[in-house]
Amino acid sequence: MLPEVSRELGIPAVPVVAGVPDLHSSHIGSGAVQPYEAHLTISTSAWIACEVPFKKTDVMHQMASVPGVRPGAYLVANNHETAGLCLKWLRDSVVSSSYEELTASAARGSSGSGGVIFTPWLNGERSPVDDRTLRGAFLNVSLETGRDEMVRAVLEGVAFNARWLLDAVDGFVGRRLSSLRILGGGAQSDLWCQIHADILGRPIERVADPLYGSLRGAGLFAAIALGKLSVDDVRGLVPVTDRFEPDARAQAVYEPMYTEFKRFYGALHGSYSRLNARSHVP
Repeated sequence: MLPEVSRELGIPAVPVVAGVPDLHSSHIGSGAVQPYEAHLTISTSAWIACEVPFKKTDVMHQMASVPGVRPGAYLVANNHETAGLCLKWLRDSVVSSSYEELTASAARGSSGSGGVIFTPWLNGERSPVDDRTLRGAFLNVSLETGRDEMVRAVLEGVAFNARWLLDAVDGFVGRRLSSLRILGGGAQSDLWCQIHADILGRPIERVADPLYGSLRGAGLFAAIALGKLSVDDVRGLVPVTDRFEPDARAQAVYEPMYTEFKRFYGALHGSYSRLNARSHVP
């Protein structure tokens, strides 16, 4: 802050640090700041990102690497339109329960939700396909399907979508990302973290206080900008409290369901386009 401005406002001439996008604050707040160390954010929307040493754009999957937090480095940028928002929609519009009650209900269900699949495209999709006419659906519902299966299917559907994105990210960066740090409001749920580990087939590391992961990242970014820290210092300042390993039995259930999840897009996107073309606003 300029001295004349501080005198006029009557406040100390403190340093001012510019704001940082949520992608960058989550990257720092995850502690996964070395090249190809990935993080998964489950908030209103969701994304999978990591630092890479190259500039690249993948138009087919709506993904690009954008300037990162250190010179010559880039961050993979992509986005799922709805993630945690799917659970909020379920709570507010369908079930009228607390998040705690919803996750407890989902925990009573079994892996695979009795074969029910939820497509979490409630507001279209951005990555790995740019299709604004897509919509959500519960598929393979039967008379045996109950509340527990419906709720769990929502959690699993978001994770299936993350797997779809992760496959594209692996291709974009040219390697298999070995594990992912997880943060955001959705990461507060042990069950949702485990479901992601099982469906993604990768270990999931949860940072401390995941709800405030991006906030932590913004604070650490300010310290970096002021020269108090380096980017390399960050990993040791972000504790991991839990690690979720993929369960082989759950994976055996989820793998064929994931194949069907991808097929649903191919089978249904034309119908969604016709049904929603008139209401779609680019």
